[in-house]
Amino acid sequence: MLDIRAVERRRAIAARMTAFVAVFASALGAVLMMVGGSMETAEAAWALVQHPDTVLTPGDSMALRPVGAMDRFLAAIVPLCFSFGICLLFVLFLRVALEGFIADGPDLPWMEIVKLLTLPAAIVLLSAAPKLAEPPPKPRPPRTPEREE
Repeated sequence: MLDIRAVERRRAIAARMTAFVAVFASALGAVLMMVGGSMETAEAAWALVQHPDTVLTPGDSMALRPVGAMDRFLAAIVPLCFSFGICLLFVLFLRVALEGFIADGPDLPWMEIVKLLTLPAAIVLLSAAPKLAEPPPKPRPPRTPEREE
C-alpha cells in the first residue's frame, strides 16, 4: 500500500531543496558583491597610503572608489535580504503545513486549510502592496491631427 505521508514528506523535502538553490544563489551573489566592494575599498586605501600628500579633486578616481564600494555594499543587501527572507518564510511555512498535515491526516478540515493559506496570502498581499499603492496614471491630453499646409 502507498504511504501518503512518505510521499508528501519526499515532495516537501524536494520543494525545500529547490528553495535552497534560490537561497544559495542569492547569498552567493551578495557575498560576491561584498567582496568586490571590499577590494575596491582596499584599493582606495592603498592608493591613499602610497600618496598621502595628494589633494583630492572632485573628479578624482581615488575619491570615487569608496563611493563605488558603498554602492556595491548597498546592492549586496538586496539579495542577502531576499535569501534570508525566502529561507525563513519557506521553512516556516513548510513546517506549519507539515505539522498540520501530519496531525490531521490528508483530509484537512476547512479551518486548517484557512490557517495554512493565511501565510501565503499575506506574502502575496505584501508583494502586491507597492503596485496597489501607486497612484493611477495621469490621463493624456487628446492628440490633435497635424494640419497639412
